[in-house]
Amino acid sequence: MGTLAYFCNKMGIGNYHIIDLHYINAVQQYLLGSLLGMEKVRTYSSRQRDSENDFAGVCVLPHFTIFDKPDGYFDLVVNEDSI
Repeated sequence: MGTLAYFCNKMGIGNYHIIDLHYINAVQQYLLGSLLGMEKVRTYSSRQRDSENDFAGVCVLPHFTIFDKPDGYFDLVVNEDSI
């Protein structure tokens, strides 16, 4: 529920993306916003304002946005708790 993103942010890893189901994203956004501050959390609706590439925080995005990213966009992909 966002704890990996939290600890990565605390270690200085920026531009972290969480791509998940909508209802899970709502919980992750709340948790990360409470722990890191909402200025460090970008959501699907707020991502249109600024470029994601220069954002040093956590982007919480719905599952269908994975298809918007070009090949090679992510340096590392982690899959947790799915079948």
